Amino acid sequence: MLPILLLLLALPRLGRAQLVNVEKSRFAGQDTTLLNIASSLKIQQNTRFIVESNNNLAASWDRGPHTLLGLYNISLLRVDGAPLVNGGFQHLRYNYTLRDSGAFTLELFVQDQYNTVKLLDRRLLLGFGPRFRLVRRGQNFFYFAPLLMYEREDLSEGVPLVNKVLKLDWYASFGLSLFGKAYFTNITYFQPELADLDDFRVFNENSLAFSLGPELLLAFNFNLSYDAYPPTPDIPRLFHTFFGSLNIVLGL
Repeated sequence: MLPILLLLLALPRLGRAQLVNVEKSRFAGQDTTLLNIASSLKIQQNTRFIVESNNNLAASWDRGPHTLLGLYNISLLRVDGAPLVNGGFQHLRYNYTLRDSGAFTLELFVQDQYNTVKLLDRRLLLGFGPRFRLVRRGQNFFYFAPLLMYEREDLSEGVPLVNKVLKLDWYASFGLSLFGKAYFTNITYFQPELADLDDFRVFNENSLAFSLGPELLLAFNFNLSYDAYPPTPDIPRLFHTFFGSLNIVLGL
């Protein structure tokens, strides 16, 4: 149950990272069809008028060696009508797993993303490659995927630039069960440009969750993202976030 609870924690925050963390959104289970929807709306009036909305959808379909994963997100934060956060993405990923061993998977994905605060009108990704399961024992796992992707970026008005590049999309993820009461996960994405390895993005997420009962979970998360060459000097290269939560999930 603990990995499923971790997924539910991840859904409301999927759109806030500079890179989309697909690994944390994978559903476990063979020959299953699963759907998860998370939506929130907050309106606050004090000295300012604040509207915050976050909407997520995650769907997984698994039949035999075939797996489809779809993700959708829209995030919005406005203060007195001015957008402080305005972003979203759509992501579709297909996996074909050689079931004889289950350790080798072919992946194909397409993603469309925007983030007006980071001057990104559109980022279109198309990638493919292998995914290797190096360890899988109970809830403990380690995966590695050296993918290749095409990226097209259209930047916002005032920054007249369109990037069309080939990039590596390498990621590694592992999870570790600690004494049956805690669960630690680490996911790292590394995306350098093939023609210029000094131009790269990195995203790292660490989660530590404690089971306080069958349906009660205390979780701490730390995210870090780095862009070696942001669109303008006004945008920081490094972003980091820390958050904790206490969650009750019923009916699982």
